Amino acid sequence: MTDDKQLDHLIGMLYETALDPSRWREAVALCGQYAGGVDAHLLTIDKNTNIPIASVFAATFFDMQVGADYANYYIAIDPRRNVLRDAAVHEWLCCHHTFNQNFVSRSEFFQDFFITVGARYAMVALVDDSEDHQSIIGVSRAVGQQPFEPAEQLAAQRFSGHLQRALRLQRHTQSLHTKAE
Repeated sequence: MTDDKQLDHLIGMLYETALDPSRWREAVALCGQYAGGVDAHLLTIDKNTNIPIASVFAATFFDMQVGADYANYYIAIDPRRNVLRDAAVHEWLCCHHTFNQNFVSRSEFFQDFFITVGARYAMVALVDDSEDHQSIIGVSRAVGQQPFEPAEQLAAQRFSGHLQRALRLQRHTQSLHTKAE
């Protein structure tokens, strides 16, 4: 599939999820694939409680238990979330630019979780930020793969705005369903 066709397919899938939330896992997987990763994770957090509202783990490379382990413990010590505190929405950051090998070798998150499950590099972005919540997506590469490069950051930026709009459309659609009931 050519790059343009692949992007068109991804964007279409993102908007379909606004009407059919059961397709988020597939959409997140396509985001990860398009950005050059082996897996991806979309996380929406309530800003008032700092508790996840939604967590969609594509599980295209890692098994579903990885997502559960992350939600149950590793989310609290994930240093990648700290990097996003000062980031702009749609600014894609690569972990290898922030966390040097010395940091990674001493990090519980990297040593006991991320590398243990077979991941090594990540590229993350804040894709939506409102008064009440924020949505973050992370794309992972496996141990043995090269770090993400600027070309993958540019690829991710191509779908990032569409991901934000799909998330907002889904929330709006859900609120209309709630009002209708």
